[in-house]
Amino acid sequence: MSSSLNPRHWLRRMFPTSRRLLVERSLRALTLSYYNNVLIIGAGYDPYRSMFPVTKEYVCLDIKPVDGVTDVIADALALPFVAAHFDCILASEVMEHLSDPFLFGY
Repeated sequence: MSSSLNPRHWLRRMFPTSRRLLVERSLRALTLSYYNNVLIIGAGYDPYRSMFPVTKEYVCLDIKPVDGVTDVIADALALPFVAAHFDCILASEVMEHLSDPFLFGY
């Protein structure tokens, strides 16, 4: 199911929280359009796809699969990729869900 087909997507779009508005504004302030290989960690229903209009590889990773969205099911603390494979890794609102956030990125 794509993010636009998820009923929660429309509720979030119509009634966004202040936190969500700040996250989206912060992400829009970044220049993300020139990355070739992108990994989205904690993708959920993938509200980030439109921020990367031109990519060669766009991978959605999450610990729980979402039909039609999740490409890889894995723990963010044990990524199944070789080092430096992606030139952009986006992990927005993920740290609070990790068992040991200090290990993330090592």
